[in-house]
Amino acid sequence: MFDRIDSIGIKFNDYCNLNCNYCFESITSRSKHNVFNQTEELLELIKTLNIGPKLFINLLGGEVTLYPDKLYGLCKQLKKIERYKDTTVDIGIISNGTNYNFIMNDLIKIISPKFVKISWDGIHASKIAQTHLTDKQLSTIVDKIGSSVYNKEILIAIAVTKDNLDYLAESIKYALEQGCRHFMYYFIFSDEYFTFYNSKEFRNTFMHQLHKIYLLYKEYDFALDNLTYLIYNKFINTKFVYDHNCGRMGKMLIFDTNGDIYPCLILKEIKNLVDTDNNFKIGNIHDGLDYNAIERYGKIYNSIINEISDKCNGCTNNSFCTECPLDVKYMYNNFNKCMSKKIIYSIEKQYFDKYITKKDLFDINKKFNIDYYCKKFSPGSQYLTTV
Repeated sequence: MFDRIDSIGIKFNDYCNLNCNYCFESITSRSKHNVFNQTEELLELIKTLNIGPKLFINLLGGEVTLYPDKLYGLCKQLKKIERYKDTTVDIGIISNGTNYNFIMNDLIKIISPKFVKISWDGIHASKIAQTHLTDKQLSTIVDKIGSSVYNKEILIAIAVTKDNLDYLAESIKYALEQGCRHFMYYFIFSDEYFTFYNSKEFRNTFMHQLHKIYLLYKEYDFALDNLTYLIYNKFINTKFVYDHNCGRMGKMLIFDTNGDIYPCLILKEIKNLVDTDNNFKIGNIHDGLDYNAIERYGKIYNSIINEISDKCNGCTNNSFCTECPLDVKYMYNNFNKCMSKKIIYSIEKQYFDKYITKKDLFDINKKFNIDYYCKKFSPGSQYLTTV
């Protein structure tokens, strides 16, 4: 593990200017103004690592665009990795889009548009965000993306919540009308949402929304990652069985704002994931990687893979499951979460079979890049895990 690094995540900052009612970060955490300021140390460490031919660097928050000068400066420094490593550096962000002018006018010049993910909660987002900003103000980033040359690359990700499920399709339609062409929806898994996703209310409403979304797919030329994943499985890789081994594990490093290094973001954020002291730190930016800690973690990770392989054996959703192995472990620590996902998958498959045919692959109005999706949704890629 960690013989070659292809991906780096940096917790750039903690603070967020919104207070979304489903956020997994505590109010205390997202109120802190910690900002990553160890760029020189990071670059020195990267010089010592075996870096792959392509290096993806994901900048995480908080809301990363609230410190525009520091963020732009960090991105410029990170691009310098290409000077002393035989690699191509792609930089991505996850943002709520409130600092849209900085994103669309400045930041987009140095980072990769296809790795810009905007978390937007739909046409009535202000209630969810619990902010003084209006629905229209929170939708400005959608308007900007739709009218830009990046409208097919930048991803708009919509959380499926109690407050926006009723207008999920309407929100996608609004963004389509503005010109946006790349979407995904994702689910929240907290104790509160375990119950909601298992309810009859959710099932009926979600089915109605999928009906409307698939009709939009017939009308507009756009990419919905949830749908293209199902297309890939059914029409391109018909014998596909999801491999729970993460395609990034052992090739990815996550840096906290204080310089601590973790093997992935989930292990930093989820407490009590396994029956250990839950200390999955594998080094520090000043001291480098701790290979004793890496060896210990490798044994724990392999035991998790063996455990979930046994539990998932025979599951009717196995060929459609998009969960990473550590999320699956988390699911089995709370049975309701796994049941919730099975309900969601069964609804998605039911409506997919009803509305999507092989003809959609060859519709002259759609450009379905088979090579792109084969790579994007290869086993273990975990492309559709949480935002």
